[in-house]
Amino acid sequence: MRILNWRCLPCVVILVAAIGWGQTPNNTPPRPTVSVEAAADGFIARVDDETVRVTVCGDSVIHVVATPGGVTAKGASPQQPWMLDGACPRGTKFTFEQGPQGATLTTAKLKVQLSKRAGNLTYSAADGAEVGREGGSGPRTD
Repeated sequence: MRILNWRCLPCVVILVAAIGWGQTPNNTPPRPTVSVEAAADGFIARVDDETVRVTVCGDSVIHVVATPGGVTAKGASPQQPWMLDGACPRGTKFTFEQGPQGATLTTAKLKVQLSKRAGNLTYSAADGAEVGREGGSGPRTD
């Protein structure tokens, strides 16, 4: 008794692959809930249960701190002991813009964009060249 006709094997492989690909949209992680608010020195974003504080320390220096559980780290604290008051000088000029797709902070030399779709940050130079991008697949503070 022949259980499998070898000529049908390619059909079976294609059928199994199609079923697997058809399930991919159901297996994608849900989009995070993202909110952003301007701050005197940058912006604060809440991405699901995580708080991300982006601080402008100079035209080419951006300080990013992410904390779990909705805690916002400010100054020297147990959550952020390395950022002493005065370590990040104030007065650097920057602009903050927010729209339906995300928020953008721009200094004379850098641009930081937060995607409201994925909750990730993208860093670019003033000429538009991307210098870094976070993945959007999980929280920063796991």
